Amino acid sequence: MTKSIFQVKTYSLKNLKRIAYLIAEEIKIPASIILEGDLASGKTTLIRELAYFFKIDKMKVDSPTFTIVNNYYGRIKHTRLNFNHFDLYRIEDIHQLIALPFDYFFKGKYLNCFEWGKKFLPTIFEYSERTYIINIAADNFRENEEFRTIKLSVVEKF
Repeated sequence: MTKSIFQVKTYSLKNLKRIAYLIAEEIKIPASIILEGDLASGKTTLIRELAYFFKIDKMKVDSPTFTIVNNYYGRIKHTRLNFNHFDLYRIEDIHQLIALPFDYFFKGKYLNCFEWGKKFLPTIFEYSERTYIINIAADNFRENEEFRTIKLSVVEKF
């Protein structure tokens, strides 16, 4: 069961920095965020902007398509933050996920961002102290192809 925290519409991907700031202010660390949206909807760009909020050079944040996870170290209120960016598109079953070793990423102060993670929501929810879902929906019926609706929800129970 999820509870909506907010929904925002943007007409430009340049606004993702402000949206990432809103998200970072709403979430409670330690946490995991599952990002859902079509290919090229802005998931990785939003993760870069979140990383920047936590004092990580966003130019170093790359999509971990082939490595599955990239680890970065940021700061939150003078405390080290383990910022982990997952791309689970190529992961087919839970055994591949657990073999990472998955539990390693849920220790201390962490923010785990999962692209394509909804198929593993029960496992992410089980391991994470808090779980959020960000859904990025493109509006293909508008002339502006950068129009997006971004919704942040918290998973209360599963």
